[in-house]
Amino acid sequence: NRLSQSGSGDGTGNGNGPLNDFVALRGQLRQGDRVTLMTVRTTLDRPLYLRTKVLDRYQENSGWSPSNVSARTQVDNGAELPDPAAGGLDTGSERIYSTDIQLTSKYNDNYLPVYYAPKRLDNVNGDWRYDSGKSVVVSDRRHGDFSYTVTGEEPTPTADELQNSPALTPDQRDQLADRLTIVPPNLDKLVIDTTNSITKDITSPYLQAKAINDYFTDGRHGFSYSEVTID
Repeated sequence: NRLSQSGSGDGTGNGNGPLNDFVALRGQLRQGDRVTLMTVRTTLDRPLYLRTKVLDRYQENSGWSPSNVSARTQVDNGAELPDPAAGGLDTGSERIYSTDIQLTSKYNDNYLPVYYAPKRLDNVNGDWRYDSGKSVVVSDRRHGDFSYTVTGEEPTPTADELQNSPALTPDQRDQLADRLTIVPPNLDKLVIDTTNSITKDITSPYLQAKAINDYFTDGRHGFSYSEVTID
């Protein structure tokens, strides 16, 4: 999902409001002219997605949306940020990165784009706060048209580290937020049957997760994305 600027109108990128959530994806995918929201320079060899909001809550009939943000850590210019709240779990190998981001005047949002997982932000102050549970930076006001630098640690576990990772213990699972572990009670049977079919005879938690990811991304299972969203 590309970052695109949207407002209180139809989500075409011509307004002046915050970034749309997943439910307004149609307007973002079918917007007209391209809009430059930011320029990014990073030391990452293979950068992943810049993160703003995390759509981590699934609700029947409304789909995915962000849960409440618990941003208590003030982002003072250059201050060290706490580690992500991952229930005390080790992510394996890590690599330090530095990223320079220039937001244009077209960007106007109360979430600040960062790569996972930021450790410090330079040239960022004011009312920005950090949520270590989601690794997102949020403000009470919308901002844009400024530059900042993000220094962070990118998890780089090897395939062997992931393959050898054991399943979560009950205590480790209890430390994770309920929204990450509880299956909605009225989840469509098609989702359950498809997941069971994809992971059949796979015992490794890592290979189970990889099989589900491959189902959506490698193009060999008949799954395709559509630009049409449900009204």
